[in-house]
Amino acid sequence: IFILPIYIVLWLRKKFKFRYLIYVPIVYILVSLPSCIIADNFFSRLKEILLIYVNQTGNSYKQMTLNAGTFYGLIFRNFATDTWMGYFATPLAISIIGTYIFMIYRSKEEFKINTWVKISYLFVLLVPYFLPHMHERYFYLADAMTAIFIIMNPKKFYIGLLAIANSFIGYAAYLWGIMILDLSMNLSIRFGALLYLIAICLLSYDVFKEIYPKNKIDLEEKNI
Repeated sequence: IFILPIYIVLWLRKKFKFRYLIYVPIVYILVSLPSCIIADNFFSRLKEILLIYVNQTGNSYKQMTLNAGTFYGLIFRNFATDTWMGYFATPLAISIIGTYIFMIYRSKEEFKINTWVKISYLFVLLVPYFLPHMHERYFYLADAMTAIFIIMNPKKFYIGLLAIANSFIGYAAYLWGIMILDLSMNLSIRFGALLYLIAICLLSYDVFKEIYPKNKIDLEEKNI
């Protein structure tokens, strides 16, 4: 889910074929077989493995945020069960991410490798931030990509630091009870969510400035 928007953009720009995704369930099933073979019931264990994430999503977590500095962490009390908002949160996330996908797709620029890295980093920041029911650990992919982003864009290191600070605040509060700036748990999570939102805004500006160069836009307007 966190990386699906990247593949959609690659597919729209004819850089990726969706048939390659068939390898994902094949590999998932193959690596599940050893556990199924040693289980008392092969098919019962396979069903359990295949449906584990579906069952967790549907039955376990109703809170809008679970120690995660997400968009909903800015609004709701940590661990609050605001189930009514859940009905609006997923469509909101799809709308925001879909808008990003469309805007990136319609760019007439030929993207360089570093541009794709920035776009990928942007999506792995966006998806867990706007999806509901996120744990603090769901930012793990964004944290990993922070290292790649900073290595390739050292002058933009502050974006990565802002993003990864959100994870640090969530882990510090949950694992050790350490509250940033002596704030409460709720305020610490909100502070991290705010830093993360600033990182998203800065990275969005950097990406769109690159894929929609102002000089080309001005030239096209003059031609019109």
